[in-house]
Amino acid sequence: MIALQILEKKQFMSKLLKEEMFHHFLLVEATVINGVTYALDGKIAEVSKKDFPEEFPFSFILYEKAQPKIFEMVKGSYTPSYMKMIFSLTPENIQKTIASANCTCDPDTISGMYINVVFQGDQLLVTTGVSYGVFVKDRTLEQEWDRFVKLFFTKNNLGFELMS
Repeated sequence: MIALQILEKKQFMSKLLKEEMFHHFLLVEATVINGVTYALDGKIAEVSKKDFPEEFPFSFILYEKAQPKIFEMVKGSYTPSYMKMIFSLTPENIQKTIASANCTCDPDTISGMYINVVFQGDQLLVTTGVSYGVFVKDRTLEQEWDRFVKLFFTKNNLGFELMS
């Protein structure tokens, strides 16, 4: 797990709320406090998954589909006082990350690979994490995930500082 302080908050928020940078991630949850508290649970309802399997292939909603709703919660005259979003890789991208890390992990034991975004006051922090369904001694996958997230932000021209 790493913690990154985002240096250009406005640029990051624009990419998060208006652009496609996070579209291929799943949105696990979002909370926005902007006058009132908005909470969005990204978990897809079982009835929706059953009735519309092509539209909802995952357990959580793709951020691409939730982004307009999040933008509506945020836009206005005032900057939100608090915002938190939890993103996860899709199962397919978890498998790709495992393969690129040369990790011997069983993909079925990984509950999620996460990017957590928290905006509060004048700070915008991003943390990473990998959740396992079983105890794992080897931290290779976590290190690879941390490296990937830093590379992902760098490729998208987002400045950050590694927090100690």
